[in-house]
Amino acid sequence: MMRWMVPLLLLFGSCTESQVSYHALVVDPTTEADSLMGRWIAPYRDSLETTMGHVLVNSQNTMGRGRPDSPLGSLIADLILEEARQETAPGEPMPEFCIINIGGLRIDLPEGDVEVRHVFELMPFENRLSFIRLTPKGMQGMIDYFVTEGGQPVSGLRVEVKDSVTIAVTVNGRPLEERSYVVVTSDYLADGGDRMYFLADNAGRTDLQLTVRDAIIRNFQQKGTASTPLVPPIDRRIIIDP
Repeated sequence: MMRWMVPLLLLFGSCTESQVSYHALVVDPTTEADSLMGRWIAPYRDSLETTMGHVLVNSQNTMGRGRPDSPLGSLIADLILEEARQETAPGEPMPEFCIINIGGLRIDLPEGDVEVRHVFELMPFENRLSFIRLTPKGMQGMIDYFVTEGGQPVSGLRVEVKDSVTIAVTVNGRPLEERSYVVVTSDYLADGGDRMYFLADNAGRTDLQLTVRDAIIRNFQQKGTASTPLVPPIDRRIIIDP
């Protein structure tokens, strides 16, 4: 059994080496709870439990993660794009598509009630949304990345690959053009996380104050208030055929 040894320093008089001593307190599963400490933290624990247990929305199905795309990845990418468009400053172009990483989604969403705790478990990071104006070179780098990495969750984008050759790319249903596109992602990916170095080929970047997790919570809350359940997307977005 692993035991944690907690040093307790006892200081006597002035702090000299000869006047410092310690003894170890063994903390393991047999250690009895401190009733005074338990009473002290109870209000905070109960308040946190109430917050985390708040039901945001109902999900019609269990939604899992996977590649090249998946119901959960597509759902989260869709709502991030939706929330990001609401955050677009007046006069600025709205993001045209979204890309996130499946590794950033840590759990599957359960069928039934989705609570705040589920969103914290799904997205435990403090990553913020980032707008990037991706150059044609960056767009090509993204497509190449999908081929080599096997896809990532996207919204507003469709890429079809056959025999390691890209045969079709559309943005919001339109063929890819030789121009820059505004994409919303996380600041982690914008910094090159998950080897998305192609995002550095941009003509501008804006980091928002809104975190990915708060965007998810806000969207789920709005759907729950409107009695709109979560429905897993069924369209294929990243199609990679051998």
